[in-house]
Amino acid sequence: MTGFSGTRSHLLLTALAIILICLSVFFLGVIPQLRNFNSKQEQIRSSKQELATLEGSIATLQQAEQKLQQIDVEFDQVVKIFPLREDSVVLVEKLEDAIARAGLVASLTIVDTKETEQNQKGQENTPPVLANLVRLEEVPYSLRVSGSYRQITDLFIYLENGTLPTEFTNLSLSAELTRASGVGTTSVKTGQITAEIKGVFFIKQP
Repeated sequence: MTGFSGTRSHLLLTALAIILICLSVFFLGVIPQLRNFNSKQEQIRSSKQELATLEGSIATLQQAEQKLQQIDVEFDQVVKIFPLREDSVVLVEKLEDAIARAGLVASLTIVDTKETEQNQKGQENTPPVLANLVRLEEVPYSLRVSGSYRQITDLFIYLENGTLPTEFTNLSLSAELTRASGVGTTSVKTGQITAEIKGVFFIKQP
């Protein structure tokens, strides 16, 4: 009996030792590994989120770069609209082209601002049509056109949708009259309109 009890006690102690060893391995080995695994997973999730954010930022930067490139192209196109003084004849050609397309009879007078200022020294300068112009200069002109209502309207449409850098400062319309035959001094409308236009071209300063 004593030997059996000793063997039993030995087995219990061995089993207890094994249990303690297993618990030690679990708490000292497995749990830290699980914590480390969870930490790694959290780092992976965080890295994925950062990567997604970075990809979004890259996409935003690419879109911004494309917009800037488009703005540069549009800016270059806008700059090309404004000629230098020595090339300003192209403005007259564009205006004459719009007048011809509308089928109007026209008379155009252009005033050189620099010459006017030199001839009017000591007099107060005329304020610009558009304030705060940067590297642009105004060249005033007067235009008188005659034609039908449709032709006058077509001219305005061509100028509105074209690339001619101009601004009207004054516009007056009047119906053309003619003396009716056999009715004394009575005047009748001819169906034609005369438009008196004052405006400015815009040119680049060198």
